[in-house]
Amino acid sequence: MRREEFYKEVESLKGKIGMWKIAIGELNMSDFTLGCYFDNSSGLWKVYINNERGRHRIRLETKSEEEALSKLYDMISVKAETHIFCESRKK
Repeated sequence: MRREEFYKEVESLKGKIGMWKIAIGELNMSDFTLGCYFDNSSGLWKVYINNERGRHRIRLETKSEEEALSKLYDMISVKAETHIFCESRKK
């Protein structure tokens, strides 16, 4: 997924992901964050998820920015679907 396409698609999901934050181009260690960044020391794009209490996991390491953005978009989409489902069950 190209960067322009990624930003367009993610913009439509931002209001649907509840408490989750999105960090692009940086390593953000705050709780409930989905993100990706380029790690200069390894030369790889890293896609990560931070859950509560500092639980940080790298979900993908790749040389391709497009692959990293696609993976991050998939992760964001899942959070949006889960949030919408949970909100509909509250009613």
